[in-house]
Amino acid sequence: MPLPSKICLLLTSRTGHQSHRQAMIRRIPTAFVIGLLAWIQPAQAALRLQVRFGEFERSVAVADFAQFADTGQAPPGLAWYLNRIKPADRAALRNALSQSLPITPVMVSNLLATPIGQELVGQLAKTLALPAVQAQPAIQAALLLGAAKTGQLRLIDALEAFPLQELPINGDALVSISRQLGSQLNEQNNLYPGLLAQISKAGVKPVAAGPDFLGAAKPGTVTYTSKTFQFVDRAGNTIQALINLPINERANVKPALVVLAPGLNTDYTALLYVGNHLSSHGYAVATLNFPYTSTDAIQSGIAGTAPIPSPSAWFSQPTTISDLIDVVQRRWGDRLDSNRVGALGQSLGGYTVTALAGAPLDWTHLRESCKRYANPNQVEINLAKLWQCQDPGQPGQTLNQADARIKAVIAINPVTNPIFSASSLRSLATPYMMIAATDDFFAPPLSEQLLPYTSLKQADTYLALVNKGTHLSFLAGTSNLPSFLVGPTQREAFVELKALSLLFFDRYLSAVAKANDLVPPQSTLLVGVEPLQMMVIRQLDEQVVRSAAPMICDAHSPVC
Repeated sequence: MPLPSKICLLLTSRTGHQSHRQAMIRRIPTAFVIGLLAWIQPAQAALRLQVRFGEFERSVAVADFAQFADTGQAPPGLAWYLNRIKPADRAALRNALSQSLPITPVMVSNLLATPIGQELVGQLAKTLALPAVQAQPAIQAALLLGAAKTGQLRLIDALEAFPLQELPINGDALVSISRQLGSQLNEQNNLYPGLLAQISKAGVKPVAAGPDFLGAAKPGTVTYTSKTFQFVDRAGNTIQALINLPINERANVKPALVVLAPGLNTDYTALLYVGNHLSSHGYAVATLNFPYTSTDAIQSGIAGTAPIPSPSAWFSQPTTISDLIDVVQRRWGDRLDSNRVGALGQSLGGYTVTALAGAPLDWTHLRESCKRYANPNQVEINLAKLWQCQDPGQPGQTLNQADARIKAVIAINPVTNPIFSASSLRSLATPYMMIAATDDFFAPPLSEQLLPYTSLKQADTYLALVNKGTHLSFLAGTSNLPSFLVGPTQREAFVELKALSLLFFDRYLSAVAKANDLVPPQSTLLVGVEPLQMMVIRQLDEQVVRSAAPMICDAHSPVC
């Protein structure tokens, strides 16, 4: 049965500016779901799935999938299929069908209103053996209706909610998404203990951080002033910025400068607590709102009050930070040392500071990696990779955006793969710390941080992995978001980051030499306690990572 015409119009209309279409979707969460529920009676929802695995094709009742998801027992019609796939894939399929995410219809609608949401729908549509013009609206409707059923979202609920009685399924694509969902679950549960065990097996012993470590999270005694200002970057954008200037620093030593790079859909307040902490210990701090990826820019694009930026606009963020340093030097160069600069960034801000530290963008690697997402049987649900692959054509930006004034970098939940390759990351010569979180499904730790980190060969590198941490653990202003997104004990995460950042920048930016090595030789430093314990290590071998997570898929796994 085709979708009712009003639904098709609402979800696929391309008349007018694209931002108008996005804004229309953004405004309709409650009314839209109520309307769909009124249109689609139980008899009209999906009753049977026409599942195709290669040359094999059979019709299976949705109720059979529901029974398999709930009990693990497969009725005869479904068992015929399950007997033709590997046991691991059967387990992954059941996990994928039954795994519950606390995602409401409003959250689904908000995601669908963004370009990355539309990219995700395009990938999920591969699971339907239908033309994209039919598959994508059906996917959007099913996601909204599935979430409306219980206030949670399970794949089986979405399947049951599809507004088509006969639903043709691409079985290979369904297995692909099942493997990835199962991989993410394994990553969350097994990566931290597995990595700790493998590192210990290699002779690197775990050592608990002493009181001096978390003591570095205590406020300093330096007073400072904060000032907001504006400047125009080299692309002609008016940038909102803020600076902290210490006012009782030693007269004969100018303070080092630390720049903060926020992530997607945040602003400079998200990391300002770290900046204020550093300023209380004598650092000048500058931060900004990026012109294309800040909260204001994203929300204005969705609302239709500003154009949606080019998908590749974010690649130039490192040059915007360099412009910020230039402006700070011109205006306040007599009060700080702009040639002794540290950088701290989160998510896309983590990409930004990695490029500033000396890793050139590898566009060939990006294009080749993104080609696999055109495979109709390969579904990609890694949001970080989908974001990077929105516009993999040759960029207008400079591939090498390093800034020689940057002397030390901390990248939190950074987006690094595939925009950087192993060879480009080996170009890093700046002291560098990468922070990852096991429960980060926006920028998964294995593919976006741990495996890329193994490419770093210089001595002054550190990796911090936070058990049960999320993509938002280290961001302020997220208290109104669901707990599964924010993660546990966020206050402890703030303490850990304040201590870690101060000790790291003191080691590499302080005008007075400090001998703290952060991590004792041949040791893994354990910071804090469960449920948000952090391990900090130095060099990491790729084989150690793969041995720690043998069940986890990543970009190097052809079956994933």
